[in-house]
Amino acid sequence: MNYYNSFNTYLRERFHAKVRRISLNAGFSCPNKNEETGQGRCVFCNELGFSPFAGESIPLKDQIERSMQYAKKTKGAEKFIAYFQNATNTYAEPARLKSAYDVIYDYPEIVALSVSTRPDCVDDEKLDLIASYAKDHEVWVEYGVQSVHDRTLETINRGHTFEQAIEAIQKT
Repeated sequence: MNYYNSFNTYLRERFHAKVRRISLNAGFSCPNKNEETGQGRCVFCNELGFSPFAGESIPLKDQIERSMQYAKKTKGAEKFIAYFQNATNTYAEPARLKSAYDVIYDYPEIVALSVSTRPDCVDDEKLDLIASYAKDHEVWVEYGVQSVHDRTLETINRGHTFEQAIEAIQKT
């Protein structure tokens, strides 16, 4: 009996193809970096480690096309997850978020939308926007909780509490 179902197995069974995640940088920021309200960077601010496009201003379509071409050639990928990873991918007005996320509709090979964010940067309007993509794509929201201890969250300068994380997860 197999007690373990890997994510790769799930994706193959769900989409009948090899699926790879492509990391995207939509140019969003984060509350900690906001010069008006920010408290300086947290210890997780190493965007260069997140994406091949960190620190660059490359249009999303170019990022997607380059990433898909690379994954097809080197990994045998056929379908893709658009993974909005760099910074906080709900830290913008809903119209700007929609403009970025909507790029997935231009690529039939993109079967899923994954949004990485912080618990203190979601609200009903943003969650409704993300949920709207579930009609045509699989959708995931990834929260950078980092710790269940408020003291640790304060020490690493996250700018939110564990209770806010629980609330965001329940709301989602």
